[in-house]
Amino acid sequence: MEYTLQEKESNKTSVHSEFLKRLTVDDIIKSHTNELICVDEQTSLEETCRLLSQNNLSAVPIWSEKSKLFVGIIDVIDIAFFIAYAYDYRIKNHSTEQQHIFNNVCAGDLLETDGEGSIVRSFLPTDTTEKVLDAFSKGVHRGLVVCPSGKPNIITQSDVVSYLYKSGQCDEIFSKTIDSMNHIMHANSVQPVVSVHQDAPAIDAMKALGRDRIGAVAILGPDDKIVDNLSASDLKMGSMDFILKTIVLPSVEFLEQMRGDKSHTPICVTRE
Repeated sequence: MEYTLQEKESNKTSVHSEFLKRLTVDDIIKSHTNELICVDEQTSLEETCRLLSQNNLSAVPIWSEKSKLFVGIIDVIDIAFFIAYAYDYRIKNHSTEQQHIFNNVCAGDLLETDGEGSIVRSFLPTDTTEKVLDAFSKGVHRGLVVCPSGKPNIITQSDVVSYLYKSGQCDEIFSKTIDSMNHIMHANSVQPVVSVHQDAPAIDAMKALGRDRIGAVAILGPDDKIVDNLSASDLKMGSMDFILKTIVLPSVEFLEQMRGDKSHTPICVTRE
């Protein structure tokens, strides 16, 4: 019996759907070997930055001792966005004290901004990956995994993509071109690349990260070609003090100092 191309694609979709319905959150996060690191809402912003940097983390859940609940999740982009605008405030008010506006800022204060952190999306270990992907497709980047009989954990978009890729169960999906996936995700719109020029101060790129809630900003060279990118992964390398001291440097120079001997050539892919 021969199948048409449309029928074959439908069968593949059905197989993938069944796999995602069987695959649970627990299947994905049980490979996490590190204990979840969280901060109290009263933890200073400086200490929160230090924990992210030392543990190579992009985000941490915020615990409220008062309510005995997790009240949010903040990430390095939330912090960078806050630092960038607070730095501007310091300049506009002619403050000579480099750190004074940050001294009394706590992790919980960042939940009052317009970022994703103040919305805690939670999942159970028994929830299906299909349910998680549905939430992620609507703008959620990470969720808290609530374990009734154990310690909580975090599941992120990267966790899911990494697991699916390594599983080999979705090879047909991963073999698709970026262009074809883009048509599916943005059928009625074209998403522009958010970028800054290499001579623009790093503070401009940090504002763009938070404003557009994206993971990276393209850095353009003299011919408007991408020469690098500033991402959340870069920002989690530095302490708050280091970021404050280098935030007005040109973006390329900022990245060189942030990465040190870990400098790299950006990986580029084509739409095909």
